[in-house]
Amino acid sequence: MTSTAASPLSRSHDGGADRRPARSAPLLRGLRPAANGGSAADAPASGPEAPVARSATPLVPLAQLEAGTRVQRVLLVRAATRKVARNGKAYLDLELGDRTGAIAAKRWDVDPEALAVLRPGAIVRVQARVDAWKGVAQLQIDRFERVDPDRVDLTALLPSTPFDIEEMWTELRTLHATIEHPALRQLLSAFLDDPAFARDFRRAPAATHHHHPYVGGLLEHVLSLSRAADRLCAAYPALDRDLLLTGVFLHDIGKIAAYEVEAGFGYTDHGRLTGHITTGVLWLEERARTIADFPPALLEHLRHLVLSHHGKPEWGSPVEPMTPEAIALHALDNLDAKLWSCLEATHRAREQGSHWSEYVRALGTRVYAGPTGGLAEFRSEDLDAPR
Repeated sequence: MTSTAASPLSRSHDGGADRRPARSAPLLRGLRPAANGGSAADAPASGPEAPVARSATPLVPLAQLEAGTRVQRVLLVRAATRKVARNGKAYLDLELGDRTGAIAAKRWDVDPEALAVLRPGAIVRVQARVDAWKGVAQLQIDRFERVDPDRVDLTALLPSTPFDIEEMWTELRTLHATIEHPALRQLLSAFLDDPAFARDFRRAPAATHHHHPYVGGLLEHVLSLSRAADRLCAAYPALDRDLLLTGVFLHDIGKIAAYEVEAGFGYTDHGRLTGHITTGVLWLEERARTIADFPPALLEHLRHLVLSHHGKPEWGSPVEPMTPEAIALHALDNLDAKLWSCLEATHRAREQGSHWSEYVRALGTRVYAGPTGGLAEFRSEDLDAPR
């Protein structure tokens, strides 16, 4: 580790509360919740190669660290800016975080190693003193070292799905195993049997903020849609189940390249310049070319499912859904995203003891959370209208 003397911090920070929902009525039932608490361990480290996983003991949220104490903690660098103090000396103004939230930090000795290691998206083990500025906990970094990202469980450092990722992955693969069309089975295997793709798919968010904006969010969203598609095909036997399930898997794969993970779920340059729909089609065509005699008409239909799943050009799709499976995919995708937003808003309103949520941009309205248990316990006296 590298060391330096610490100095007083110069600004406050709001603590960056974790956005991961703790839903009272999850969309995915039958899954074991992910291990509670734990972020990166505070225990003494054995060096930068030590694997970092969820701690069995919940950590103190970063915003609740007590001034005057010292901490050793593995954290993600969310932001880093080189600044100059009044005395003319350079320092690094940082935002560090894990799944418990975020905290401001300072590194007063700006040497080449600090500039190389303390960069946005880097994972570092720091030793620091906790100070308070205007009543808000902040860190003064004395020592730091880089941690290999491949040895880190990202759910220890970032907001993440409340469900067990491996269980969701297993259930999705089990559903895919029921697909009968040989070419579609080969296509899915071309994606899912690729270790790098499987790793990135399991950890990607489904969006930056509207729905499932956390590690494992894309997998959670796709599994939810796959379950719903399976049941919808039982109700509407005319739907091509194999095609719809494959389309559900493919529709958002481009988000793997569109969103940052380590840097806090923002857009990548590729995501802004190309977009997840275009990327998804390009990846579909690339994998289909590896399969001998892949039916051209089937590829055309799959391409249409990906291109049309947003429903309208003004919503991001270059074409509108024009087949039963495309209509079903768009409807299910829209439903899952809106229900996530509704349930999240309901939960937050109840946490605040309110019958109503704040305005939900994704829904274009507020959400009624009910006096205690929602509409199931609705009482006429809770209405403002005259009786």
